[in-house]
Amino acid sequence: MASTVSSSTTGQSTSLADALNAATNATAGSNSPSVTSNGTPIVSGPKPLGQADFLNLMIAQLQNQDPMKPMDNQAFVAQMAQFSQLDSTNQLVTLMKQNNSDLESTKQMGLVSLIGHQVNLSGAMVQLGSAPVAVNYTLSADAASVQVNILDSNNNVIKTISAGSQSAGGEKATWDGTDQNGLQVAPGTYGFSVTAQGSAGQSVTATPLTIETVTGVQNNAGNPMLLVGTQQVDPKNVLAVY
Repeated sequence: MASTVSSSTTGQSTSLADALNAATNATAGSNSPSVTSNGTPIVSGPKPLGQADFLNLMIAQLQNQDPMKPMDNQAFVAQMAQFSQLDSTNQLVTLMKQNNSDLESTKQMGLVSLIGHQVNLSGAMVQLGSAPVAVNYTLSADAASVQVNILDSNNNVIKTISAGSQSAGGEKATWDGTDQNGLQVAPGTYGFSVTAQGSAGQSVTATPLTIETVTGVQNNAGNPMLLVGTQQVDPKNVLAVY
């Protein structure tokens, strides 16, 4: 009798091993070497086990368990809990990806309403077109002299504008689009800096203001950006909309 049980147990173990291998190979069958049209073998790496693989392995384990030593109930419940947790995690990841995609689309659609509006941006930037352009800034106090420097993309001064005396608060200077030699520069985005002095020669704080018109919305690596002329602007840099 003992010999019969031993033989049965050995048979069950072999059957379970074969079933587990068959279940694994059935899912990984797509990784078997294949050949191209000219007979060259195509070798691919192992495929990670997924939800279907775990289900196949669990079914094979149930079908081939030793009748003399059936699977422990607690072990079976634990495996079911793990399978349920895996399924819930996969659904959560899918839902989060969809939510992120929807959120990006919503952000981009919300920014479309800004097209054609003027916005106040942090930083010192001026967009030159075919006509003279205003360079905006604020002064912390009355200034006896104000000087505005127009900068190129390398921060080199290409034009210096003397704005004379100006009052505290919002002020501006007009740039006609020419350089120091009076030559017209190409349309585009330029930087600027402002220095101011009071009547006693003291320094007056000048804060640049960038007031530009939004011309479009563009996606940059999944992040919606405002277009100001040819310049991309992060919506976080918008201080006010007019």
